[in-house]
Amino acid sequence: MLCDPRKQTPLGSARVICASLYAGPELGRVWVDNLDDADGVLDALKPYFEDARLLKVWHNYSFDRAALWNHGIDVRGLGADTLHMARLLNTSHTSYSLDALCAELDVRSNDAHGGGASKTPMKVRFARPRILKNGAPSKSAVEMPTTEQLQRDPATLADWIDYAVLDAELTFWLRLRLQNALQAERLICDVQRAAESPAFDASLVRSLYDVYVRMLRPFGEALTDIERIGVQLDGALLRRIQLCAETDRDSLLASVREWAVAHTGAPDAARINFDSAKQLQDWLFGAEGDVVKFEVENTEGEVLEGRSRPLKYRTVCVPALGLPVQAYTKANKPSADGAGLRRLAGAAPQHAERPAFGAALERLGETGCVALDKLLDAKAMQSLLASFIVPLQALGDEVGRVHGSLNINTETGRLSSRNPNLQNQPALEKDRYQIRRAFCAQPPHNTLIVADYGQLELRLL
Repeated sequence: MLCDPRKQTPLGSARVICASLYAGPELGRVWVDNLDDADGVLDALKPYFEDARLLKVWHNYSFDRAALWNHGIDVRGLGADTLHMARLLNTSHTSYSLDALCAELDVRSNDAHGGGASKTPMKVRFARPRILKNGAPSKSAVEMPTTEQLQRDPATLADWIDYAVLDAELTFWLRLRLQNALQAERLICDVQRAAESPAFDASLVRSLYDVYVRMLRPFGEALTDIERIGVQLDGALLRRIQLCAETDRDSLLASVREWAVAHTGAPDAARINFDSAKQLQDWLFGAEGDVVKFEVENTEGEVLEGRSRPLKYRTVCVPALGLPVQAYTKANKPSADGAGLRRLAGAAPQHAERPAFGAALERLGETGCVALDKLLDAKAMQSLLASFIVPLQALGDEVGRVHGSLNINTETGRLSSRNPNLQNQPALEKDRYQIRRAFCAQPPHNTLIVADYGQLELRLL
């Protein structure tokens, strides 16, 4: 499926290039081509996928259901998600990938008869030596073909088909292994039926497998419905917020550069890259009297003596500030991270009534502490832009809704979210640009309710 779940949500982006099925040793394996000229063959399986009476087993149902939805197939009939089953059985696995679970539980193909093929990671099976510029294969560097390349190349097609259908078969046997293990885990207490769930028969819940079938499985299905619906975003508001944040950031950085030039007496101090940890380290903590050299882009077109054309980069020299080091990195370098800069600037150097200056006061004075505080403020704005404001705009679909991936495989048992992380928006007291207002209910008759875990309002709801 053409999508990297680590970087993007599958809804709207994942495409199915092939499908593989396994229904036991009597029926064997099925592989369905859905790439290039075969695009659309998957439609033949639409009635099967959408029939809720035919229970189907998946590994990561959320991703697969979303990918098939992109092809107009509304999957129904969740029989099991081995990802969720494995999590229920053991919360301490380092990984819940199909590779890791099959290796740990020694799940092999044709498991009912003992033995068979085991799961081999794609990189192990398909990585090939990188071809050097001279045409020879590298002895150390390897590259991984894309799944489309593996499927299009006659030399790898058979191996690719075997890999795909083996995934389906191993999921089949993994489900059976997990089911048996969950059934063996008997409950030591009674499950109580909530008053608002009269149809739920708590007496039938006697093992962890019963918990999975009657509670976790329908919950997993509901989560995929929630992912599909998504959350409405106010794109126009985000664009206005972006413009405002960029303007504020640029204004602060201009002020910091102006101070740097005035304090050092070096016009090239305006060329310091404040996003470069090394340049900040060298400039802030270099010994007093030392001159720090940086390579910067030669935007002025300066031509060196003896040359007829300007070089792309030029060297600038800026006096170091000689500030006291507040902390060190793991590489034993002076740390120029946010915490270190805050100790240098002080808790509140710009406070009108009770300013609190930091460790840089002795060397840089009050104006220097204020400049460092502005630099911290600009970095905070850049973080908001990079983490929330800009990515959220890119993740919206054609009607402005974002479809985060919801995950129940967390240490605490709570839900987590990614692409985007809907639970990691700026806190109310820190949301200076009111980014949270961009998450809204679709008009005209819907209301968005925001509540915090463990707080009174959530309990009242």
